[in-house]
Amino acid sequence: MRRLALLLTGFVLLAPAASAQRPLPCEALALVALPDQAETLGLAANQARAVDSLHTEHLRRAHELFGEIGALIEALHELERPFGSDEVFALLVDLAHHEAELHEVFREGAEAVQGVLLPDQRERWDALVQHAASMESPGLCSGAR
Repeated sequence: MRRLALLLTGFVLLAPAASAQRPLPCEALALVALPDQAETLGLAANQARAVDSLHTEHLRRAHELFGEIGALIEALHELERPFGSDEVFALLVDLAHHEAELHEVFREGAEAVQGVLLPDQRERWDALVQHAASMESPGLCSGAR
């Protein structure tokens, strides 16, 4: 459960696994497993590869967006004073656009991961999302008890 939670909640933050170079543990087990067990382990290997591929794609896009946001922030700092309101407004609009795009990348990544989860894993995913949402409630953040 802990490994699944780490995989699901941290797929964008963790470095991509080099699963293409080395066999997954479930692949190694499939070599010595009974036929029905081997099929289950094969499905798990396919699922792990799909998640790894999704993780790599969304991590790449998130890094691109963070780079673009950083460049916009630097551009704001480099504007000659006094700032022209049109220049500042244009940069802030670009920054807001990139922020919205970054949120969209994370949302698409979460949906893609859900697409390869088994039903029981999807239930655990939903429970993790609900738990995270409860941690962000205003009452907890403001110190109210």
